Amino acid sequence: MNTSGQGNHLRGASFVTALIVGTLVLWTPSPVRRADATEASPTTITFVVTVPKNTPSGDTISVENFQPEGVRAYRMKKVSGRTYRISFSSNQLERGTNGRYHYRYVRNRAGFHGAEYIAPDDFAYREKRLGRSIPYNRVLAGGVERDTIRRWRWFPPGNQPVERRSQLDPSGPLLPRVNEIAFRSGQGIMDYWIPAFDPFVTPTARHLNRLGNGWVAFFPPWQWIKQDPLPIVGNERELGLGDSPNYPNDAKLIEHIQAFQRAGLKIHLAPQICCTTIKTADRSPAWWEQYFSEVERFVLHHARIAQKARVDSFMVDLFEARQSGLPDLQARVDGLVSKVRDIYKGELGSILWLSGAAPETAIIFPSVDELAMVKDVDFYLAITTAAISANDTPADEELNVGAGRVLDATKELYETTGKPTIVLLQSYGVQQAWKGDAFIQTKPVPGAGDNATSGKFHRFSGQDQARVVHAYFEALRDRPWVIGAWHFGYEFWEYPLLPDWSIRGGPAEDVFRKWNRVIAGN
Repeated sequence: MNTSGQGNHLRGASFVTALIVGTLVLWTPSPVRRADATEASPTTITFVVTVPKNTPSGDTISVENFQPEGVRAYRMKKVSGRTYRISFSSNQLERGTNGRYHYRYVRNRAGFHGAEYIAPDDFAYREKRLGRSIPYNRVLAGGVERDTIRRWRWFPPGNQPVERRSQLDPSGPLLPRVNEIAFRSGQGIMDYWIPAFDPFVTPTARHLNRLGNGWVAFFPPWQWIKQDPLPIVGNERELGLGDSPNYPNDAKLIEHIQAFQRAGLKIHLAPQICCTTIKTADRSPAWWEQYFSEVERFVLHHARIAQKARVDSFMVDLFEARQSGLPDLQARVDGLVSKVRDIYKGELGSILWLSGAAPETAIIFPSVDELAMVKDVDFYLAITTAAISANDTPADEELNVGAGRVLDATKELYETTGKPTIVLLQSYGVQQAWKGDAFIQTKPVPGAGDNATSGKFHRFSGQDQARVVHAYFEALRDRPWVIGAWHFGYEFWEYPLLPDWSIRGGPAEDVFRKWNRVIAGN
């Protein structure tokens, strides 16, 4: 079975939407011109905007407009509780070809992702018109332009509160874990990077710590940049070969890791090769030998980062190498793990997936025998996309039982290898989230860069996502070989109505908060 459609592609649709943000400033709009200095002396125009009541307190507000280099964001100054302002000289602002000045307000310099919601909420239209405009003569006249934002994209209207709480409560404490290991609760950060994240790294780390999380997992990606005649892997952005939203270099990745460490969080580093496709069928032994060599180079490169940053655990992933059929594959794998151990002195993990359209059919992939190929590891990270119920309206207890059956698929692995499991949840914030990935992938799930009204197939439900998270916690209470629970897709800011993975600011995060208190003994 090919793993390329499984956990090696953690980011899914979010990768595409991140590309939009990552390339936004590189796009050049239709020809525009500034006011001719001979027409009139420059004037000053001030924009004052009032933001919705439900705007998160930690957000920054910017105004975007067209510049010769593309769309540029200018951070505004907060002058009162919900009011921001910024001033421009008229010769700083572009005159559109239709004689108007085009602009929009955005959260956190996130471009279309964080823009105000103005119908029609269409990306192509918004990138040509941005959303707001005034006659350019008003720019030349100067003065004050006052605006009010009624709604942010992926937010309810501004006079409606954001749903942040869950009524679900832990039923009791966790049993002691195997080998007296302290339970590891935490979050998996969304696996892409854009420059707009930088100001929010430290606030996000502190926020996670305040909610009782002890761990954060990073999934930095590289890409297959060549497959013929032989495969080559690399950081596409760093090499200047593409605009994938990777970390631009190792220093930036380490900078983010250290920000979370300073907030008191432990770090798991799980580098991935994502999300380019590569054809592995009918390849020669020489091709597979090069493939394994590239995987080894990739893993060892990140092992050095793990050691330099002093992270607490590191992931060894073989990707597609198990399919290679190389006669000395086991010796190669043993050699790779040994080389990692020589470089990195912390804990090692190996990765697997829990899948199934019903909890009673949940399986682990790769198989126990294939996983045992990576012998010298300390734990397994089980990414679960399995259904915990196939019903439309299951009771909470049914979800708890279903989650337990899914986790039981890892029991044989523990009994065979003696290695515990950390479960990485990938639950979407959609209605009937308990039906798992097989159900969700039958229809597209909007990403942050999609139309905010495009969720006609999978509608948002933070409470259904919370029920899935709660069910897993209830199930692992009496399964001591499961030593941790993380949730993938945590964002650096909130999108309360986005039917994606992130639990930030929603009911599922409240479930984590409550269980973290139980875990801490409070």
